[in-house]
Amino acid sequence: MSRERLTARQAEILKALDTLKKLAVNDADIADEAAAAQSDEVSAEADAIEQNDAAVTGEGGTDVDADLASKADAITKAEHEVVTQSLTTGWTPKDEGDQNAKANANWPLTDAERQQVANSLLKLAKELLS
Repeated sequence: MSRERLTARQAEILKALDTLKKLAVNDADIADEAAAAQSDEVSAEADAIEQNDAAVTGEGGTDVDADLASKADAITKAEHEVVTQSLTTGWTPKDEGDQNAKANANWPLTDAERQQVANSLLKLAKELLS
């Protein structure tokens, strides 16, 4: 970098530092205002709502979390038993065959017609993209 560019860069950095210092002072003022606002009626209502929510959902490390975890484990074990049992009964799903072949049999087209449909779909897609 040339000397001029370094000097310009240094000026930008100093300006940014000054701005950060001003913001730090403003942050202290904001923190004081926030502390004062914590004692108002809205804050008390918000705290009550948070406590109510915590009672319903449970905070981390509470018995509510342990209860939910044990219920989830029980459900998982029950589902695992069902899957394991179905694998040991010898049941296999019915083979429905080639679905594309069935669809083609229901709507028979010649190769030329398929090509024409494909070309028209490509043309439509290009028009939509433009």
